[in-house]
Amino acid sequence: MRFSSASDLLLLKPVTALDAHVAPHGRIQFRFEEAMDIFISSAPARAFNTVFTMTWKTLIDQFKKILCEHRAATNKNAVSSGIIEVQGERETLLDDVILEVDEWDEK
Repeated sequence: MRFSSASDLLLLKPVTALDAHVAPHGRIQFRFEEAMDIFISSAPARAFNTVFTMTWKTLIDQFKKILCEHRAATNKNAVSSGIIEVQGERETLLDDVILEVDEWDEK
């Protein structure tokens, strides 16, 4: 399934609201399942007219992909530009999530 930037934002909001991205071991699946329910209820009905069923695993895989792509883009922009760019809600939220994930990983 391909996610748009708008879908990415709809995914990021419940994941961060439920702290699924920093859930303790043994609670990750439960929190991503809750986030998936919120994500599906907030997405337009036509967004999931596909052959497969959305699962928490699909959601976590997309979440990790978004973070990885944002990290790469941020690192590339930091090296190639000394100019500060104005960021949208998605990028600001991703920056916050990456900081939280990095802090969680350091524990």
